[in-house]
Amino acid sequence: MRPALYLWLWRSATYRTRRFVMILLFVAGGVVLLQLTLTLDRAFSGQGVDTSARDNRLLVLNKLSTQMPLPQFYQQKIGKLKDVDQVSWGVWVGAYYRHPGWYVPAIAVEDQYYLAMIPTLNITQELLQRWQQDRQGVLVDSRFAAQYHLKEGDRLPLSSKIWQLAPNPILDLYVTGIVQDTKGDNPPAVWLHYDYLENARQNGKGLVSFFIVMPKPGASLEAVSGEVDRLFATERVRGMTQTAPVRTHIKLFMKKMFDFSRVIFWVNISLCLLLVLLLTTNFYVMTYKALTDYEILDYLGFCKAYVIKAVALQLVGITLMGAVVGVMLSLAAIQLLPKLFPSVLIGLSPCWKDYVFSISLVLMLSLCCAVPSLFQIARLKRGER
Repeated sequence: MRPALYLWLWRSATYRTRRFVMILLFVAGGVVLLQLTLTLDRAFSGQGVDTSARDNRLLVLNKLSTQMPLPQFYQQKIGKLKDVDQVSWGVWVGAYYRHPGWYVPAIAVEDQYYLAMIPTLNITQELLQRWQQDRQGVLVDSRFAAQYHLKEGDRLPLSSKIWQLAPNPILDLYVTGIVQDTKGDNPPAVWLHYDYLENARQNGKGLVSFFIVMPKPGASLEAVSGEVDRLFATERVRGMTQTAPVRTHIKLFMKKMFDFSRVIFWVNISLCLLLVLLLTTNFYVMTYKALTDYEILDYLGFCKAYVIKAVALQLVGITLMGAVVGVMLSLAAIQLLPKLFPSVLIGLSPCWKDYVFSISLVLMLSLCCAVPSLFQIARLKRGER
């Protein structure tokens, strides 16, 4: 009798095809949106960073404001610290192509150590040497190159919103090569020579936007950060420093700009409430339409508690099918979005913990939504209908 009951439950669930498909779409859509918000939160907050790359770089910024520069000669003092292995620096160019709205993520960097200090950057020694010898050359991240169809040898004239350039108001640059970030965690960038920008700009001579510090193996990142900051603790005019691991600075910067986690939290709360409303309504209507059938099962000798458990299993099963569909759609979306927006959606990758949380949450909500429907069956009496 039990197989026949389960077969009947399946057919009763799928008898009204439109309602069945609608419930599946509700659940699948909820799982997709929930998974996307969790993945975006993980990506923008830096939770999803792969620590296997052992990125021990420290980022040194102006303590007063990340937008304010620091003197380039700080590099010499930082390099003399006993636990510091290498020091490099970079300058935000504030570059754009033709129109100020066409932003280019260009960074003028010291060309001996900077690129070698990025652990996920795939660059050959031959390409690095060619770029070091080409004063007007730039290296372009493959994601940025793909977005704007750049290739080796292309001319890339850039202007700057930050620096006054003279005698030519345009940085006349050429693409020396395309490089690839193996992990995709770092933002796409265009790297040019610091010396070339320094000679071209008329304001800000001798200033840099940040320093990158590589501690010696075994050195504590917190201890080195403290040493660097204490070194310039009295430099109130030239600029005091704030030093932290690169990922920590990125996370703090994102929080200052926009509290993404709080927005995600309230979006997910609203999504759950909407899903509860839709599931409760549809489950209730579906159960109400089948009350006569449940009464027949009662007459046939089926225990009411057993029928209630079977119906609960039916409703949870429908929710689970929708959740599986949602998981597959969210996986496809997460794989597709970085390809559509490579300059923005970096480090976007699925996490099994998010999927476990999403499916568990949806199943718990379905059980809560099934309570009014099951209560209808529990209070059903023979001869009532």
